[in-house]
Amino acid sequence: MQIRDAGSPVSSPNFGGLVPCQPNLPEDIKVLYNDPMQQIKKTKIIATVGPSCWEDDQLVAMTKAGVNAFRLNMSHFNRRHFIRVITVSRRIARNDDRALSIIADLQGPKIRLGILPDTGIKLEAGQKIKIQLSDKYQDGILPSQFDFFDYIAKGDRVLLRDGQIQLEVTKVDKKSVDCKALNTGIVFSRQGINLPDTIIKNSSITSKDLEDIEFAIENNVDYIALSFVQEAKDVEQLRQILKRHNAEHIGIISKIETQASLKGLESIIVSSDAVMVARGDLGAETPIENVPMIQKRIIRLARLSQKPVIVATQMLESMINSPLPTRAEVSDIANAVIDQADCLMLSGETAAGYYPIEVVSMMKKTILATEANLDYQNQPQRPANQNPQLALAEAATSLAQRLDLKVMIASTSSGTTARNLSSLRPGISIYTVTHNRRLFNQMAIVWGTKSILCNPNQNGTRATIDHLLKNKIIKPGEIVVSLFGKHKGESGGTDTIRLFRT
Repeated sequence: MQIRDAGSPVSSPNFGGLVPCQPNLPEDIKVLYNDPMQQIKKTKIIATVGPSCWEDDQLVAMTKAGVNAFRLNMSHFNRRHFIRVITVSRRIARNDDRALSIIADLQGPKIRLGILPDTGIKLEAGQKIKIQLSDKYQDGILPSQFDFFDYIAKGDRVLLRDGQIQLEVTKVDKKSVDCKALNTGIVFSRQGINLPDTIIKNSSITSKDLEDIEFAIENNVDYIALSFVQEAKDVEQLRQILKRHNAEHIGIISKIETQASLKGLESIIVSSDAVMVARGDLGAETPIENVPMIQKRIIRLARLSQKPVIVATQMLESMINSPLPTRAEVSDIANAVIDQADCLMLSGETAAGYYPIEVVSMMKKTILATEANLDYQNQPQRPANQNPQLALAEAATSLAQRLDLKVMIASTSSGTTARNLSSLRPGISIYTVTHNRRLFNQMAIVWGTKSILCNPNQNGTRATIDHLLKNKIIKPGEIVVSLFGKHKGESGGTDTIRLFRT
């Protein structure tokens, strides 16, 4: 191990002073004395684009408010607007020299009702109702757009409207099921049908998804989110499609939202590039009271596998119509940050709400206020499957924490080094240096990282230190820790830890 001057030292490094000086107060009150807005948030924000926010000036404002990635919901595909969102996002990334990911979220085999009367259909508790494969409502028969009748059995539950209305199957025919309503409610056209007791053995990639995958490849998105994953082979199927199109560089995000996916969770995570806790359908497919602990389990397993993990659905749902959130929603965000998810995702709040920019700002403020009071030094979780690259990341993290450093620099061509560092949640800013613009943008969803794009012929560490000094992130004379490989551009070749005095 050696300390190398990255330039002429101006003064001795300052190893202290990172923790704000506070009065001797109970821990639960100290939050009032921290100034989180002086920090850079480590937990990233994904915003879904839609009619409320897809104009150019709104996209710019949202990135300034704290968005790190934009999600294209392919269930509501709009070619013209989506192409513009991608174009504007790439321009923002270049102009502001910042990483910004684009995620195409596939619809998947979502089971939905067909067309109902505009006023909806009211079901009364105890009422008998038939569901059959059809496009439109007929008297006493609800239309389903998907044939699930070969998989369902008598006694299984059928949930409508995200679980608000529950039915019990009393009889199964070849193209229909008879049900009894267990509670009263109104259903409307194209609302979802969930089958929590039923495993559908069809592919998770539909013909519509194949068309949307082609769009995603043509427009060079960073990630594709795969809906209703049931097992690891679903992920492999998508990976093979990408391989056939020479698009293996696109990352795959597996959405965990079915009972089947929970049974094969570990193998799904290992086969994916990232995972999403999709709490909407997950809360209908599983008992809703179990969702918080399922969320914690998914986050923990994803971190152990060094895979980014996203928490999604109803994080600030009330802000679709209100300029302020509920206290419970703020607590929900804070708890996801405490669990150390990589990203939090906004859906209808930004796509269709009245306050898309305000909702991003509120999420960022909550993230910063929570992160300002977390102790990253005492991490109980360490990856089970050790390897040389991960061991290097642990050694660099330990060194940086012992010296109370502000910055870690990871030079990488594949992102592995930075993801390893991030999975350890060091509480220290991780600057990812790469000459690969695609990787530059993909790293936008990885916890605690900030991407630096450099010329292939540049010294990445030197370029990053110049950036840090120029932007007064560090002072002359401070020390940073850097990880890099002796053979530039070699994936998995990180083999050196070095201290640099700036």
